[in-house]
Amino acid sequence: MVTNTDFLAMFESVMAKIKSEYLCYNFFTERDFEWTVQKYLWDVIHKNNLSYEVFHNHPIEQRAFADLVIVRTGTSYRDITLGKEKAEFIAEFKFEPSRRRTDFCEGKLKEPVVFWNEVNRDIDRILRFVETKKTRSAVAVLIDEFGRFRDREINNRSTWIDWGNCGSDKHNISILLTSLRAE
Repeated sequence: MVTNTDFLAMFESVMAKIKSEYLCYNFFTERDFEWTVQKYLWDVIHKNNLSYEVFHNHPIEQRAFADLVIVRTGTSYRDITLGKEKAEFIAEFKFEPSRRRTDFCEGKLKEPVVFWNEVNRDIDRILRFVETKKTRSAVAVLIDEFGRFRDREINNRSTWIDWGNCGSDKHNISILLTSLRAE
């Protein structure tokens, strides 16, 4: 059976793969990034015959859904919302496209797509999910394609990770990562 550490390591390996091929994806929205992570996690789980599933927009609490969730096969969302079972891994995402991109409608990227309070809300949510034992581990991720938020004060549990330009003068990618494990 996969341990908590393995799910975080699995997620980190998926992020490393995305970084190495970043320009091939041409992400436009948060869901594009989520789908890519979901597909890679699903591939790893199924290639290794692990008894887990990866869901998008999965209920964790009443009226609280998570972007991506890994659960043991057969685990009902009702059991998680009622506290009878817990998710193995939860991921929340925000995606801020580079304001230098030319493949968006003119003027679309003059203002941020992401609101900073939403980034902090995701961090608070994963902290709550871990503290209330809804999951064994969780991450909150902001993909900031040109460092629009890099000067913001961050949560003491968060870390900026520089991906650089990934081969494009339109990018200077920073990843804000908050990674938590249940104790």
